[in-house]
Amino acid sequence: MKNMIFCSKKAKLFFPNGGIHPITNEVLAYVQLFCQSQEKWEPVLQQYLLGSDRAGTSISFSAEMVSMLKHLERKLRTNSKNYKDPALCYFSMMINRRYIQNFLEDMHLITYLSNDWVQNNKQKVQENFELYYRSSWNKVVDYLKLYNNESLVPAVDAESMKEKLILFNSHFKKICALQSTWFLFEEKIRKEIITSLENMLLPAYGKFIGKFQDVLAKDAYEYIEYGMFDIQARLNDLFRGSRN
Repeated sequence: MKNMIFCSKKAKLFFPNGGIHPITNEVLAYVQLFCQSQEKWEPVLQQYLLGSDRAGTSISFSAEMVSMLKHLERKLRTNSKNYKDPALCYFSMMINRRYIQNFLEDMHLITYLSNDWVQNNKQKVQENFELYYRSSWNKVVDYLKLYNNESLVPAVDAESMKEKLILFNSHFKKICALQSTWFLFEEKIRKEIITSLENMLLPAYGKFIGKFQDVLAKDAYEYIEYGMFDIQARLNDLFRGSRN
């Protein structure tokens, strides 16, 4: 069964705009069936091990699930390396890991796994999110900083703030245009990621715009391209697979 899943054509598919990989669904469907048939799991397991170097090995039910999920992780990691954009590579790993977690929780299968596996997977989801954020959104938020990096003196110079806002507008537009083409049909995960982005971006943007208006007064509106609701609307359009 393992060889059939991981050597199938679906395991080798590549999606340029990301998404939940078919091999993830294949493995989780197998894991679900495996759990539902746990009273008959030994014959199933022997069929799975047949022909491998572990044939005849006594192995625990939980350990077999972990083995399948680890093999899935390796396949996903190999597949993600096909992406030229590092942000999409991290995004792909993050959403597939989060999907696995959600599936196991929703199907009440998480109890079959050790707490170590659960915590390790959550940690890797967070690590992938941070790497995705750092490789795409970090620079955008840096433009909103109100302090100079070296002296920590407030950057209230009107010209420097104009330049920062122009750069923010440009990069924000480019990232939204790109990442709105990425595809994520799992609405629950899509909302989780967007909420995380809102929590990081909106406070920084609101603080910057408030100070920008104080410094430039009525002239500020000549440079402000996005209101707070506009930022939220653009973020909410991410990962829909649209073509802007």
